[in-house]
Amino acid sequence: MALFTAFFDEADTHGPSPTLIMAGFLGDARQWETFDTALLDLQRRDGFSIFHVEEFKGKSGEFAGWSDAKCMGLINDLTHLVRDTLTHGVAVHLEHDRY
Repeated sequence: MALFTAFFDEADTHGPSPTLIMAGFLGDARQWETFDTALLDLQRRDGFSIFHVEEFKGKSGEFAGWSDAKCMGLINDLTHLVRDTLTHGVAVHLEHDRY
C-alpha cells in the first residue's frame, strides 16, 4: 500500500477574473520532502517566502523590482521542480457564472 498526499489551491474565487483556477499536486512523503527541500533552496536563492501569483504577476511585494528574466527563470525552475519530484499535477478552470 502507498500513501499519497495532495495539496490543492484556488485562485480568483473572489476576484474580478471571469474564470477561477484550481490546481493540485500529488506525491508520497519522500517526494514531498525532496520537493520542500528544493523549494526552500529556490526561496533562499531568490528571496521570497510565499509564491503569491498576484504579487508575482504584478511584480509587487516580495517580487517588486524583479526583471522579466528573473521571473521566467523562477517559473522554469518551479516547473522543473514539480515535474522532477512529484507524481502528478492537475489544473482546472471554471467560469464564475458556473461557480
